[in-house]
Amino acid sequence: MQHTHPYRIALQEEQASRATMQTQIDKLKEMLEMRLAEEARQRKEDMEHFFTSFSQGRSQVQTPTDRGSSSQMRDNFSTQQHPITTTHTGTSLCRLMHLTKRPASVVAYGRVKGDSPDDPGCYKIILDEIIEGNVDLVTGEGKMEDLITGDETEWPKWKTVFY
Repeated sequence: MQHTHPYRIALQEEQASRATMQTQIDKLKEMLEMRLAEEARQRKEDMEHFFTSFSQGRSQVQTPTDRGSSSQMRDNFSTQQHPITTTHTGTSLCRLMHLTKRPASVVAYGRVKGDSPDDPGCYKIILDEIIEGNVDLVTGEGKMEDLITGDETEWPKWKTVFY
């Protein structure tokens, strides 16, 4: 019977180790769920802000009607007043949006330098942070990943959200 004692101790240690790991897994799951919920909330706020700018006539382009509840969101937010600048003197902070994917995503963060001299439907943007590099540039000369922070690029006005 002396030989079973070390095995019993090893079994108890293994069970304690499994319980500790399960507790850590549960905590990580909870943290992940909280983070995903926060990211979803932030995306919702970003999209509400984006659609609000459309509903207030801040864009030259109508939003597509195939966005499902986007027309409802525009109607709901059209009565709210948000200070969004439409004349851009100096630099304004903005998000460069990618709207062909669903859900819409932020491609980069930047500052509007002014209207593009080459294309009246675009802004000249100074890039502050690139989030998604695999997006074609408006000029057709490469992808966002070819640029670095501080570079200037053109981006369509209707895909630019100010904050």
